[in-house]
Amino acid sequence: MNNNKIYNQNYRMNIEGLMRNAAEEGSAEAQYLLGLCYNDGYGVEQDDVLAFEWNIKAAEQDYVPAQVNVGSYYYWGGVFDEAVHWWNRAAQEGDAEAQFKMGECYEQGVGVKQDEGLARRWWLMAAEQGYVPAQEKLCVYDDS
Repeated sequence: MNNNKIYNQNYRMNIEGLMRNAAEEGSAEAQYLLGLCYNDGYGVEQDDVLAFEWNIKAAEQDYVPAQVNVGSYYYWGGVFDEAVHWWNRAAQEGDAEAQFKMGECYEQGVGVKQDEGLARRWWLMAAEQGYVPAQEKLCVYDDS
């Protein structure tokens, strides 16, 4: 048997074992990381359903990176009000990516009533944290 194949099998078992144990014991960070593993197929078989399930568990424990992910899952699934709900929770905690996404929602009227003033405020909050997409958006927005 190829040594790389043995290493990959052992690595996969390690991820599944250690991460899953911590996640099942309620660690929000482990739930989030296990969700990322399932999302990307990193050390486990790729599985969108399990990725979402682990992320929502972490998000419900107020783990901000998971809240951003859950918002994105809902957005890409077309459930915009839920996307806004989760991004707003993360944005209120100061997450720059979520603040940017809230700005996008307000600009486009997706999941919320369109409001360019609120869009700009969210982008400004994200830009002040050094979030480059928000800085770029403000440059384009202010030039138009």
